[in-house]
Amino acid sequence: MLPLLVTITVLVKNSVETLPHVLNSLEGQDYPKQRMVIVFVDDLSDDGSYEMLSTWTETHKLDFYKVKLFRERTNIPQARNIGLKEMEGEAIVFWDSDIVAPPNALSSSIKLLFSSEVIGAVFLPRKTRSPSILERLFYERLPTRPTYVSRVGMDFTSIKRVVVDKIGFFDEKLSTREDVDYSERMIIEGYKLLLDPVNACIHLKTEKRQPTSFTKLLIEYAHFSFFGASYTATKFLRLRSFGQVLRQVYYMAYPVTFLLTTLSVITDQIVPRFPLIVYLLFPLIYQVLKRKDLWLGFAAATLFTMSGILTAYGVVYLALKDRLKR
Repeated sequence: MLPLLVTITVLVKNSVETLPHVLNSLEGQDYPKQRMVIVFVDDLSDDGSYEMLSTWTETHKLDFYKVKLFRERTNIPQARNIGLKEMEGEAIVFWDSDIVAPPNALSSSIKLLFSSEVIGAVFLPRKTRSPSILERLFYERLPTRPTYVSRVGMDFTSIKRVVVDKIGFFDEKLSTREDVDYSERMIIEGYKLLLDPVNACIHLKTEKRQPTSFTKLLIEYAHFSFFGASYTATKFLRLRSFGQVLRQVYYMAYPVTFLLTTLSVITDQIVPRFPLIVYLLFPLIYQVLKRKDLWLGFAAATLFTMSGILTAYGVVYLALKDRLKR
């Protein structure tokens, strides 16, 4: 019996420094090349990436089942949707242009993906040799074995065709977090998302892409939370996602709770301060215990609490804006 035919989609934007490593990693996979469809989507790179891909495509087009190269102006979800439209076979793999995967990454991912009907996607986490602030905050210590998670990135992620047929395309209105949006849509449809830490990939370009200071990170994330994440949150509130409703209520009440607690301490009023203080400190306690590091816990709690509040009030902003348009 032949191995399953799979489509690998690589999104490229000025990746000439990392592409040689990624292409070598692609060639080095132990999965049969004649069962791999390769789809490159180049977002009008001007650093030589497209020319490199053109040469590689011409050289290797007979090695694989098919090799396709697209060049057009897209945002990330639009580029991912090109991959979905060109998908052939029983699964699609999204592989970022700065990710180097171990030789058995594809074969092990496909094996795990089809090990159970309920698994909709398999995600290989990324590591970097010199973690940036953002890496240290967002990528906690990995589990030691495959684990179900609530969302997956698209660094190196396999998704079944039956899932794509049911879920549909990525939301092209999103400028970012399209992976979070797609993850939640899969979960709502009853699929499970599996993280496989055994075959973690190497992320080549983290430090160049991420903010160099915690202050810059806060400013960047604040803007994104209010104007970007709030759009995704609104979508899931409309779908009556319990988790999103809970987050919305918690973070909407957070500033009011903080103000009441502060006033009660200043004025020495008799109010149930302890429950309020626990409510306020919950993010800090949770993050410190999760990361087992006081500084990282404090930084993560600050970042995520600020993001949660701005996202919650961004939802209100979008609702008022939509109401005024009517």
